[in-house]
Amino acid sequence: MKFVKRVLIAFASIAVMAFADTHAHSGHSVALAGDSQAEIESYTQAIKLKSDDAALYNSRANAYRKRGDYENAIADYDRAIKLKPSDAKLYGDRGIARAQAGDYKKAIEDFSASIKLDPKQTDVYNNRGFVYGYSGEHEKAIADFSASIGLDPKDGGAYNNRGIAYRDLGDLKKAEEDAAKACELGVCDLARTMSLSVASRKRR
Repeated sequence: MKFVKRVLIAFASIAVMAFADTHAHSGHSVALAGDSQAEIESYTQAIKLKSDDAALYNSRANAYRKRGDYENAIADYDRAIKLKPSDAKLYGDRGIARAQAGDYKKAIEDFSASIKLDPKQTDVYNNRGFVYGYSGEHEKAIADFSASIGLDPKDGGAYNNRGIAYRDLGDLKKAEEDAAKACELGVCDLARTMSLSVASRKRR
C-alpha cells in the first residue's frame, strides 16, 4: 500500500497523498491480498489467533487508514504501540493517521516521538515538515526539510518541499534555489509552478 507523494505544491491545500508512508519501509505490513475491507476482516481473524502481535494491529490500522477510517486506524496503532512502545515506525504511522484526521498537534507529537526513537527517518522529517507547513509554522517546516536533506542530499522531493516553505515564508530567492536543485534531481513541480525555465535553471 503506497501512500507516498513526498511533493506538495501548496501547503494550504491539504491532501491525503501528501504524506510519505512510514510503514512501507518498516517491514510491519503483513501481506494479505484483497480490498481494504477484506484485508481488515483477514487481519481481524489473525488477531483473534494472535492478539499480542503488534504487526497485525499495525497492518489492520493501515487497512483502516486506506479506507479513510482514521478513528479505527488510530485505535489499532494505539494497540500496536502498547505492545511495542519502542518501535519508531508505529508512531510515524499513527502520526499520518492523526494528520489526515486533522489533529495536527497530536500528529506532530507522534512524528517527534518517532524521530526521537530513530532520528534517521527522512520520511518522518518530511511528514512533520508538511504538518508544520499546514499549520503556518514555515520556519519549523524548513528545519525539518533541511534535516531530511542532511540525511539524503539527493532527495529532490525534500528540496522541493523546502522550497515551498521558503516561498510561503516570502523568501523567493531561496525558494528558487531549492526549486532549481529539486529539478536537477528530477522533481520539477515547484520549478514549473514558479515558471523557472530550463535555461534559467542552467544559469544558476
